[in-house]
Amino acid sequence: MQFIQKFAAGIALAFLVFNLVACGDEAAERKALIDFLQTRIIAKPGVHFAVPSDVERKSFGAYAAHYDVILNFRTDLDAAGASMRGIASLRQPASLQDVIEMRDTIAKVRGDMEKAITALPAEIAKAEAARAALKQPDDLKSVYDQAFARVMAPAHAFADGWPVIDAAFRAILDFDDFVKAHKDAISFRGPQMVVSDPAIQAQLQAKSADAAAKGKALAELQQKLKVLLYGT
Repeated sequence: MQFIQKFAAGIALAFLVFNLVACGDEAAERKALIDFLQTRIIAKPGVHFAVPSDVERKSFGAYAAHYDVILNFRTDLDAAGASMRGIASLRQPASLQDVIEMRDTIAKVRGDMEKAITALPAEIAKAEAARAALKQPDDLKSVYDQAFARVMAPAHAFADGWPVIDAAFRAILDFDDFVKAHKDAISFRGPQMVVSDPAIQAQLQAKSADAAAKGKALAELQQKLKVLLYGT
């Protein structure tokens, strides 16, 4: 009986030690992820999808899966944004004539952006569902929520701002189509547009003013996105 009691006591002690060691590992892993989120995402201006090194990832232990929610969202964004790559090659028009000649290119960019941005709500919902399923101690949750909100903010802004982006593109395309439809009454003298029909001139001015107003709204959105993405 004494042997059994000592054996049971030994098992209990071992179990206690195991739990203490496990708790210590969990605390260290949690701290490693908290420190990573604070220094590599929260403390830096703009948005950063920092990729941990193998050593850093190992230090997160089971919490590496929590950071994977953020990295997986980045991967989904890359896939959704693949169709937008052509916008980088869109040259800056030097004149109204340039804008008109670039009509097909502008239309393609608008279509590519529509595909990418239309896919965003589903990707956002997927990431937010994965985040909601995570079970986290309060200290990690507080920091993780800040990091998660930071990396999600531009996606929300793009999705919410699509009507502004689309309106600006459509106004330019409408202007282009009007000029092409009335090309017999419109000519270019250097960078200047010359209109022979006063009625067409009035319509053209109205479309130009509409495009300018929508372009201003787009510029304001671009500035907001720039601050979100780069911090300035």
